[in-house]
Amino acid sequence: MEQIRPITFNIYASTDEEAEKGRKAIIQFINIMGQHGAKVSGSKIADAVGRFNSSPFIASQIINFFKD
Repeated sequence: MEQIRPITFNIYASTDEEAEKGRKAIIQFINIMGQHGAKVSGSKIADAVGRFNSSPFIASQIINFFKD
């Protein structure tokens, strides 16, 4: 049975406040997906990351967004 489980990870941030802002945004993203009936599960996120390089255009757009 699937349950909600806590995870921890590192994120680049200049301050603790910036890191907290990122944490809250990730939680918000997961909640938005849930409101649309889309669970962000460990298996689904692993599959999405695995597919990342299968679409060079989308991958390049995401990479460029996160570049400084």
